[in-house]
Amino acid sequence: MKGINDMDQGAGRCAKRIWQTFAKLMLAGGLGVVCASGQAVPTAGQRYTVSVFGAASDINPDYGPRNNTGYVFGGDVTRHFRLLAPSIEARYGHSSGDVVAENYFLGNVKVEKALGPGLRLHPYGEAGIGYGVIHFGSRAYYPEDNSVIYAVGGGADVDVSSRIALKGEYSYQSWKLGTETSGLTPHGFSAGLVYRFAFGLSRR
Repeated sequence: MKGINDMDQGAGRCAKRIWQTFAKLMLAGGLGVVCASGQAVPTAGQRYTVSVFGAASDINPDYGPRNNTGYVFGGDVTRHFRLLAPSIEARYGHSSGDVVAENYFLGNVKVEKALGPGLRLHPYGEAGIGYGVIHFGSRAYYPEDNSVIYAVGGGADVDVSSRIALKGEYSYQSWKLGTETSGLTPHGFSAGLVYRFAFGLSRR
């Protein structure tokens, strides 16, 4: 459908600009952290990581007969305690298919736990709030709507090196559109990569 394709291209260009800006900010912060860690001996209160991630997604948009394909990217700042590691995370996601396209921004609170040999497995749960836009295409009686989003999810990161990890996760969202009382509940799986900038934290 031409309407959805045009909107997908516009969303893709917007997402690219947002990602480039976000990546520059996260890279600058991460390089600053790495440089600072090389100039001073880390203390117990400096066990932080700054991470960026990107993943491909398979999403049930809860609208139409087929799943959407898409992507998600973002970053987080994590404080590592002995038992748990809480994070503050920001992410952007996009998915599109034959019927609708969905775009969203989320701010999440995440908690992870390092497990397994070498503490390489990092299962986590997260919850957050954000804003989303759904595009129905030019043939619909109204082309788009928006919603405050509530989201929960969980997954795991698996370290493949001191900086890089594989990511797999499931997410579930609640959208309220217009005057609808039931709304939509998009949900699905994502798989991708994580890159960490560590400060005062030793990882094998």
